[in-house]
Amino acid sequence: MYRDCINCEEQECVKGEAHKESNLKLLEKETKYLLEQAKEALAEQDYGADNWVIHQTKTLDRIEALLKIMADPSVPNGARIRLDLANAPLITADGWQPVNVVKRIETVKETKQS
Repeated sequence: MYRDCINCEEQECVKGEAHKESNLKLLEKETKYLLEQAKEALAEQDYGADNWVIHQTKTLDRIEALLKIMADPSVPNGARIRLDLANAPLITADGWQPVNVVKRIETVKETKQS
């Protein structure tokens, strides 16, 4: 997807850059709205809505994972953070080990039931 940076495995964030964290929070708000819209479209059985639910869910999971790391006081400012495709945050700073995040899995079938 064009300009879908949050889902790119090469994107890297630096903890401590307040304006970028603020942008990430705005993206979280927008993605929650888009996910709700996609779920409504899915309930109305709009063609392709299932793909949008899956995409927006993945996007929201990645945003929440990044925000969780940004809020973690044990991760120092200046740490470079990259999320891989499996949604496991990797912190690239001296002496730091990767942090694993349990990702929420929501299937289209489960979404239809809610």
